[in-house]
Amino acid sequence: MFNVDPHRLAVAYRQAILNEFELDRYWQLRDAELGALQVVVPRVHKLKKYLKLPKAVLPALFGISVRSWWLLIFGPLMAFKAIVLCHNILRRRAKTADILSAQGAGLIFAGTSIINRSLGRLPKLVKLPLHCLATSPVIAKSLQQAGYSVWLPEDILNLRDVWGILLLSWQIGRRAARSRQNNVGLPLQTYTCLEWVTVAVALSRLGPRTVWMTNLYDRWAVLVDFFCRGYEAMPLRDSSRLGRKCTVLQHGIEYADFPPLYKMRRIDSIWSFHKPSALIYLDLSVHSSEKVTIHDFGSKICLQKGEELPGRYRVLLILHPMISERMHSLVQKIWQDSRFHIFAKPHPLYDQSDFARYSSQSYALIGCPDFFPEVEAVVSYRSALATEYEAVGALILYVEDESDEKIIQKLITYAQ
Repeated sequence: MFNVDPHRLAVAYRQAILNEFELDRYWQLRDAELGALQVVVPRVHKLKKYLKLPKAVLPALFGISVRSWWLLIFGPLMAFKAIVLCHNILRRRAKTADILSAQGAGLIFAGTSIINRSLGRLPKLVKLPLHCLATSPVIAKSLQQAGYSVWLPEDILNLRDVWGILLLSWQIGRRAARSRQNNVGLPLQTYTCLEWVTVAVALSRLGPRTVWMTNLYDRWAVLVDFFCRGYEAMPLRDSSRLGRKCTVLQHGIEYADFPPLYKMRRIDSIWSFHKPSALIYLDLSVHSSEKVTIHDFGSKICLQKGEELPGRYRVLLILHPMISERMHSLVQKIWQDSRFHIFAKPHPLYDQSDFARYSSQSYALIGCPDFFPEVEAVVSYRSALATEYEAVGALILYVEDESDEKIIQKLITYAQ
């Protein structure tokens, strides 16, 4: 029905969800509110604002979810997603002839909305592929607005593919979640299985020779790496799979205490805005990292002046669900102080609309992900954006290093 090897794909998906499991565990343990959970919850910071149940209830709730996953949840979830995929294919926009004409060319793989900004920072002389494959309509819309030609998986697949994708998802999901005892919660990661297999089949059908992406080690990064290694059912000696390469666009700060379980094999080059992080990524996440070429984006963050705020000390709070309680505490202490004008900027992947309640003349929650205000000081966790502001001379205060009282005292001192 389609040309992928179920065994190789199962190996790839297991590596993909193990990487995401370890990443979720890493961030969960760093969160003071969620670190005590005995079950690793997928994308826990996207769910955090909904997890308002008593702390004693949450472990039991997630424990029940793990035990009933295969019996009551996984099958109906995959069937529902297959029905949605059928609906999307019936409404597809692209023509098969257009797709066939692009086979074997380069491709931008859009697994996250962050890729739009990363592409925009590349030097003008860099020749990018003509087409993008996006994993969701939201990401596709963002790229289309920037002028890129974008496909979704349903633009490439046919209705007759869906049954095979559903069966393959069931088979791969069950195999991938067989885990050691300390991976409590790993089966929950398989909620992504059908979308992952769908993208894998679409990517195989396009068959690009080179792939550009911002994903570093999540499920999409592992998928692209296994594609470049060859997960199709053809013999390994088939020449169409030789020489596939991937270029990574770095977009975040890397932490040396997080080693992914799977090391990427087909990374050819990396574009970096923060070389120390690029070196950490290559050391921890890439096999034969000495063969990878490092390029520098070469451009600093572009700041917008906004309205004139005479006499106000401008402060940017970089938000993340992991530090929500601390940021709420800081805002409550300074948002009405006439010495300051506060900008609060959410992480582009997380909804933090709860910070809108402080709206006033001296406080603004930034709604546009591409708006970066000119400020004197930044309060943040260790983030890529804080590093970029530091490079243009802003005062940076990290919540990991300072108490709330010291942060406020420093801001008052500099504002005077």
